[in-house]
Amino acid sequence: GITHPSVTISGNTVTIDIGNILTMNKQYYLNLSSTALKDADDVFYKGITDNTTLNFTTIGNPKLLSSTPVDDATGFGGTTVSMTFDKAMVKGTGLVSIKDASNDSDIWSVGVTHPDVSINGATVTLNVGLLPVDKEFYVQIEATALKDVNDLFYGGISDKTTLNFFGKTTPIVVSSTPADNATGFSGNTVALTFD
Repeated sequence: GITHPSVTISGNTVTIDIGNILTMNKQYYLNLSSTALKDADDVFYKGITDNTTLNFTTIGNPKLLSSTPVDDATGFGGTTVSMTFDKAMVKGTGLVSIKDASNDSDIWSVGVTHPDVSINGATVTLNVGLLPVDKEFYVQIEATALKDVNDLFYGGISDKTTLNFFGKTTPIVVSSTPADNATGFSGNTVALTFD
């Protein structure tokens, strides 16, 4: 009720101390009975009975919005992996890794404070260099490696499916002139057609 010690009135300001009961990244609204508050002339405030007059959303942990390569991409031949979050990010402590999906070994792994990990606002870039061909990879990030500017941690990636991708494949000859095992070739050029 309004007479509870968590409600204080100082002049024309009413403060309600709600403590630490709110959950992160959730929407809330305030209701106030029409008989809860009145002014010095005994005129009651009309109250708040809907969920739109005073609503708010609590701050939440950062969320991964997009990446390059995208999840499940094929034929990735770049030298950097970038991830864009919903808020500005900073470095925490922990490892960031690119792993070989066939045997879970590290292909590239550094502490997040390493110079090969850079942050520009909401985008985190991993300078991984050229990755081996004919392999599937996945990204892992320790839970304390990345956080937003409010010290809320991203929570990391600990599975093989949140951000996985296939690297470039070895080129394959799909046809040739002359054809394999041809007889009687009399030309002066050989042509190879690749996939």
